Amino acid sequence: MFLADLPSCTLTVRAVAPDSDMITSYDQEHFLTYARLIDAERSGVEWREAATEILRCNVEQDPERTHRCWKSHLARAHWLVKGPA
Repeated sequence: MFLADLPSCTLTVRAVAPDSDMITSYDQEHFLTYARLIDAERSGVEWREAATEILRCNVEQDPERTHRCWKSHLARAHWLVKGPA
């Protein structure tokens, strides 16, 4: 899959992405992470693979927490692209 070809990210990912109505320093540090999540979604990559490869989460250890992490970061990525409503 294409994810294996991307450079790995050494940033620490929070359990849940920020929920601020402003761009945070965390967002700025994770722009590449957000871009990779959107790219993976558009390419049809299954959420478990994206969470493992992009967010470096252990899906097997805690699938519910991992899904929340992936979902919140993907939602934040879309918010950044679309801007506030």
